[in-house]
Amino acid sequence: MLTLAELAARLNPRKTVLFLGAGASIPSGAPAGEQLGKDLATGLQQRYPGGDLTEATQILERKVGRARLVEVLHQRLISLVPSTGLLVLPDLNWPILFSTNFDLLIEDAYKACNKPLVTIRSNFDWEKIREGTPTLFKIHGCISQDICRGDRGRIVLTERDYDEYSDFRKALFGRLALALQTSDVLFIGYSLRDRHIRDEVKLASREKRLQGAPGRIYVLVFDEDADRAAFIEEELGVSVCFGNVDTLMHAMASKQAAEDSTEAPSEDIGEHWMLPISIRASSRVINHTVGGEANAMRLFSGSPASFADITNGFTFQRTMEAPIIERLEAGAVCVSIVGVSGVGKTTMSRRIAHKFAANNYFVWEHDSNFSLDSKSWASVSETLARAGKRGLILIDDCTAVLGQINRLLEDFLSKQEERGLQVILVAERAAWNPRRKSKVIFENDRINTFSLSLLDHADIERMVDLTESCRDIQKLMSKNYAKLDHEGRVSRLRQRCSADMFVSLKYVFGSESLDAIILREYAALAPEHQDIYRTVAALEVSGTRVHRQLIIRLLNTPAYTLQGVLAVLEGIVDEYNINQKDGLYGWRTRHNVIARVVTEYKYSNPDEFTKLIDDVVENLNPSIVIEQQTIAALCNAEFGIKKVASLEKRIELYSRLISKAPRERIPYHRLIGDLIRSGQVEEADTQLRIAIDQVGIDPPLHRYKVRLALERATKIHGIQVSDRRVMLERAYNLAHEGIRRYPNDKYAYIIFEDIGLAFERICGEVEYLEEAVGIMKSGYERTLDPDLAERIERALRDYFQPRPP
Repeated sequence: MLTLAELAARLNPRKTVLFLGAGASIPSGAPAGEQLGKDLATGLQQRYPGGDLTEATQILERKVGRARLVEVLHQRLISLVPSTGLLVLPDLNWPILFSTNFDLLIEDAYKACNKPLVTIRSNFDWEKIREGTPTLFKIHGCISQDICRGDRGRIVLTERDYDEYSDFRKALFGRLALALQTSDVLFIGYSLRDRHIRDEVKLASREKRLQGAPGRIYVLVFDEDADRAAFIEEELGVSVCFGNVDTLMHAMASKQAAEDSTEAPSEDIGEHWMLPISIRASSRVINHTVGGEANAMRLFSGSPASFADITNGFTFQRTMEAPIIERLEAGAVCVSIVGVSGVGKTTMSRRIAHKFAANNYFVWEHDSNFSLDSKSWASVSETLARAGKRGLILIDDCTAVLGQINRLLEDFLSKQEERGLQVILVAERAAWNPRRKSKVIFENDRINTFSLSLLDHADIERMVDLTESCRDIQKLMSKNYAKLDHEGRVSRLRQRCSADMFVSLKYVFGSESLDAIILREYAALAPEHQDIYRTVAALEVSGTRVHRQLIIRLLNTPAYTLQGVLAVLEGIVDEYNINQKDGLYGWRTRHNVIARVVTEYKYSNPDEFTKLIDDVVENLNPSIVIEQQTIAALCNAEFGIKKVASLEKRIELYSRLISKAPRERIPYHRLIGDLIRSGQVEEADTQLRIAIDQVGIDPPLHRYKVRLALERATKIHGIQVSDRRVMLERAYNLAHEGIRRYPNDKYAYIIFEDIGLAFERICGEVEYLEEAVGIMKSGYERTLDPDLAERIERALRDYFQPRPP
């Protein structure tokens, strides 16, 4: 089996025929197979008859008639918008595309890119084919035409439709066999469990053998099924790769962009202007009429609202939206929205992006699964500015790509005399605060950084109004909430829920709150599956990069049982490809907030949680790259080693991590910090010298040198004040060395406050404290970090205000 990178390297789009199945449309919001049948039954107000799609539609057609069935199908698929991966397709110059899908996503992608495409929907369309123009053959017809509307072509839904289209399908597979004489064939978006795709691949494979065609056949499948993949590779002589259309197109776009160093955005900026191909697959286009299916259940389950939810009125305005919009309209290069999980950061930021899209901005949301190409985005900014247009990019969970964001802001956007691009950053507070941020983020003091926390009175009023006006949400409300009048609801959310967004949502939905849903779901599982679920959840929130082999090691689970376990836990614990070549498959729950709920309930015993962390440390293998990453994450995560209550146990765990990976910096930082806090100054000094010898000096280790000097000056017994003053002078000089070496490290400035306080307390000298405020001010002027501003304000208030007589 191939990795995505290997597949992208092998493919030459100009000499490859695409064969697209249902999975290619799923990232665009389309339902697959059985789900489409269920959606049709719901739209027709009929019970879903079960079976595969052809059987289900045959029964539904007999009950309601073909015209009504086709009408509901059209309604379900017509509003879909091409995903980022599909928007890359046109610029890769595929000569021929086959599709078994009924939707118009491929046609819409070519229109959006202003690229020609001939669409063949039935054997009545042969005359449309033009030499040199890409051709899309829709094997199962299209929602744009059906015999029930008087068209000659039909949508292939039922068994009877398959029979009627047999000649058309035979002709198309003859065309595919011809293509194999000079081209490869790539099947995208199929499940290996789908008998129809196996039939399609078998037909292609048979034609290849009969014709002796040299072309190769590749199959990209969205569900990882190693056993079936191996069987199909052996039986049919094809190559299988796991992934989806978006990730493959991103890999191919990156490859093409690297080969074409002259790539630049088009200067012709119209309504459907497209991004450079290098970033198109990682950036979702947003507009005020964005398609997709709205779903009030997202609000109900605590997930962020989609743009379709916003368009359909399933969200409410937050008070903080207005000042953020004002700052962007005033020309701010970047605004950042920071807060804890569950306060509505992502939903609010998408509402703001949605508003700008409605005001003729080009708006995109970066896909956090991909890196951020700062150079390409800088070129987008220049192109927009030259055309007199404005653009906005929303980057959620931005700390994952903060280094690339810093480069975009510092090296490009801040230096452009005319720029057309602005940036919205969204971050979890715990990940945001310690990270180094570009000073551009804090330009114009702190006006561009917004902290979202509690709902204010107006927020609560609007939230209650939404629950009272939206019928889809009313269906989900709890009885306790529903029986209250408007004022009672407002009062209850303010008082009982303390105006917390997440708690408020859980109260509105009552017994069907997030906790209850998750705990019921957990209780319904067999004990062995519960153990895996809670372990994966706890590891996820602890910062551990969970993968199949680690679970086997921790739980002694036989490897041969895992496919069955994942089948039972489908949608609860998912497996994804990390490095197929090395046999690494990651495991994750469907949402970090859900993982935290499970952990808090199922690892409520501190000793049990400590044992889990102990087992993880014991079983870590630093020869595996993702387990190297786990070492740092375990030290940093809120639910990692920090959550272990015993200071002695934390020190032991950090020491064991160091023995496993002596070149990792973070365990040294945490170990030395805990040793200092526990009063073990000499041991901390020993570990500091070892750390510097092993990994070299860095800002945290240098600060610990200062901290140890302070500890000696204040804690050693039986020495004179003059001796303590000499030690404080050493700490002071070391701190100055720190800001010379690390001028962008805010903590290098903050530590002067502690030095100044020590001089005042021990020596009665206030001058050092006054100087510390001045040093912190110079640090703020250099970094514009709001933490420094808060420290300065607090110091001036606490230490230099006149005291009452």
